[in-house]
Amino acid sequence: MRRINKKVAVALAVAMLTATVGPAVVASSASAAPTINYWLWDDRQQPAYQACADAFKAKTGTTVKITQSGWDDYWTAVKTSLSTGDGKIDVFTDHLAYYQTFLNAKQIVDISAGVKAAKVDTSQYQAGLYELWGKNGGQYGLPKDFDTIALAYDASAASKAGFPAARVNSLSWNATDGGTFEKFLRSVTVDKNGNNALSKKFDAANVATYGLSAPDAGDAWGQTYWAGLANANGFQYLDKNPWGTKYNYDSAKLAEVFAWIAKGVKAGFIMNPNKTGGLGTTELWNAGKLVSSFKGSWEINDVLKVKSGGIKFAVQPGAGSGSKTMFNGLADSINSKSKFQEESLDWVLFLGSTACQDIVASKHVVFPAITTSTAKAFKAFKAAGVDIAGYTKVANPKSTFIPPMAANQAAVSAALKPYFEKIFQSQGNAQALLTEANKAANAAVVG
Repeated sequence: MRRINKKVAVALAVAMLTATVGPAVVASSASAAPTINYWLWDDRQQPAYQACADAFKAKTGTTVKITQSGWDDYWTAVKTSLSTGDGKIDVFTDHLAYYQTFLNAKQIVDISAGVKAAKVDTSQYQAGLYELWGKNGGQYGLPKDFDTIALAYDASAASKAGFPAARVNSLSWNATDGGTFEKFLRSVTVDKNGNNALSKKFDAANVATYGLSAPDAGDAWGQTYWAGLANANGFQYLDKNPWGTKYNYDSAKLAEVFAWIAKGVKAGFIMNPNKTGGLGTTELWNAGKLVSSFKGSWEINDVLKVKSGGIKFAVQPGAGSGSKTMFNGLADSINSKSKFQEESLDWVLFLGSTACQDIVASKHVVFPAITTSTAKAFKAFKAAGVDIAGYTKVANPKSTFIPPMAANQAAVSAALKPYFEKIFQSQGNAQALLTEANKAANAAVVG
């Protein structure tokens, strides 16, 4: 397949793209336009990006074939394709937990020259997102979205227990007694005899409805569970972030949070990981087994499918420094072995433009990265009858923190899991186990 001459392609990019980034490629009259293979893992977002692909083809003549698979299968396939050069992937949705590994292996493309040639206005993105995808002068993706975390809860159960929306949105947490957050969880947790977890008659061995979902030992970031509490309590993942070299999982501030979670599991107001029956939170809500769970903004529409129809979103409970939420963002990266580098760059530029992100905004499934598109998404959620204040009130620099960004993040996560499992299942002292976990993490980060 012939490709457009590079000098011609750059000239076209400069001439045709505006600050909001439009597609740079014009289909060659000398040959048929290629098909770009684009991969993503979220089936909820696939329709929105198919609409972007359709718009891209209408403008450029280039077809984008989208392949979607679940999280675990997705990353297995991406790693295999990038390492073998099998041609199955040209562009893929990248994640901060993996991109450092791909960068070190030289498996993804530095698009900084293309971004400059296209005159992309990088200030159009939510503050801090563009920088997350750059290192040592290179740029490895354009921000496509961002997310925050909220406490999703059954409003009816909360109200019956004396916690209307305003009260749930002002919950606080501390390491001594769990604050009003623990009081809330104990109030809504009920055993099979109808006693809540504040009652002396409460039977922790026979819980009918749990106040909070089970912790996930496989989540080294704690993004949709303990991260907000820990950061508000003074915990920092690394000696510096991004690109730190030493983890702080042995921090006493994190141990306090983990000890509280372990106490909650033992006391029965937090669901035991061994008692989920393999069900997700939506199924547990539908079965009446659960009242609340920390949820990412990308999960809003899934949560709203709960049969009761009474799930609301509150800001995460705050600690010493107030309510905090992880602020994460995805981007699209180009496979360095793709045969269609120029066309892939144009697709990445289009994904990072208002032309695509406004389409995504209209589908009210995620929060696009471009600020004007973000505003449109907020309006789309509101028009659909969804109150997302629990996510948007904390979408500011004072209330947000980024995930840990360091080398070998996947290996670090694997190293931490067995220690987290022991803590969450009350099989040892949280501080002692986290001290050992941190040694394992710091050994993994250097490879």
